[in-house]
Amino acid sequence: MGVVGRFIQCALYSGTFASSVYTLHWLQNDFVTPISQSYGSHFQFVTILGLTFTGIAQLFGLFGVLSGIRSFRNIKAYMDLIAAPLEVLISVGYWGIVAYDRKLLMDPEIAPIPPLMFDIFLHALPAVSEIIDVLVFAPRWTKSYEVLPLFFAVAGGYWSWVHLTFEKNGFFPYPLFAIVDTPGRAGIFTFATLFVSVVYGLLKRLQNVVRG
Repeated sequence: MGVVGRFIQCALYSGTFASSVYTLHWLQNDFVTPISQSYGSHFQFVTILGLTFTGIAQLFGLFGVLSGIRSFRNIKAYMDLIAAPLEVLISVGYWGIVAYDRKLLMDPEIAPIPPLMFDIFLHALPAVSEIIDVLVFAPRWTKSYEVLPLFFAVAGGYWSWVHLTFEKNGFFPYPLFAIVDTPGRAGIFTFATLFVSVVYGLLKRLQNVVRG
């Protein structure tokens, strides 16, 4: 990759990392809500967990480009397997459900609507950044059969975490989880996991189209 390519790559990684840090700082310090003061704070939301994970991945990517150390690039590549499909799920799921009924995702009494700029930083920018990175800069994704267990493991981890916060707080971060029963929530998690797997496959195909 030439100098211009590395410059663009650094700009992408540093910009995404900076926006992630700025958004997390704003959430913790300036967006005080009932949910931010409950157990788990904003990290009850998969959006915030994804934003944090993506920000760390981009930081490793920046270290890899600037230092040339392969280990940083390898860590970034493995993190992208989760970050890219997850951010697409977050973006598509959020804007799709918001278009139908925002109250399914956000109870205004415990989690008010964020300003538009931060809404974009949370629910659009990370997905766009990850898609560009995977299609243009990331190593090619060559395997498909190993990712589904990984995605189910991530879903299982979030399932355990969100139910732990429910036990502590007496409410779910997403009102949708309270509307359905346990089998219903299991169905939502299963669908989301399969959706992420489909996104992975689509991004893998698009890599081949973009790079030839």
